[in-house]
Amino acid sequence: MIHEITSNVLDFIRKEGSNYLLTFDDGLFSQYYYLNELKKINTKKIFFVSTGLVHDLSKSSQLLNIDCRTAHKNFFENGDTSPYMTKDQIKEIMKTKDCEVGGHSHLHPRFKNLSSLKEKIDALTKDTDLMMEWFLDELNFIPKKYCLPYNFDYHGLLSSLLKEKYNLEVFGRGRIKVEEIINITD
Repeated sequence: MIHEITSNVLDFIRKEGSNYLLTFDDGLFSQYYYLNELKKINTKKIFFVSTGLVHDLSKSSQLLNIDCRTAHKNFFENGDTSPYMTKDQIKEIMKTKDCEVGGHSHLHPRFKNLSSLKEKIDALTKDTDLMMEWFLDELNFIPKKYCLPYNFDYHGLLSSLLKEKYNLEVFGRGRIKVEEIINITD
């Protein structure tokens, strides 16, 4: 979570940022809130958004300091989207230098909880179709990049399907948590 990053990690990223591609999952409001700080990092940034979790500001104010597990739990139990970005905030990120918006599903499903391979493929296809439809209808945009929910790839099958059917560059477990960057370079 961007709001949980310690100052020494943020200082390191500011200095060494051009050596990394920064990615952010879920479309949490905290990512937008800290956009001005993130702009200071001279590197490409991708914000992976779950389109079904986009917040409608008319429903409530936005929550800032909430972790993704709690945000997901509140969404799945109560339909609460207050920890997530609005459509206008996503549009602003799309216009920001060195920033890109990618897909992170529509409803952030847990594919590993489905028992059969057919169920996984059907769920991924239906969810990705909904995500693509939302991006096109709401932002007149089709993402080129996709990050797997929970980084679950089912032995490469889901990323292969996303590449073949939707022509998406897929991100998942190959990413390194920002907190681990300092340990790797020390």
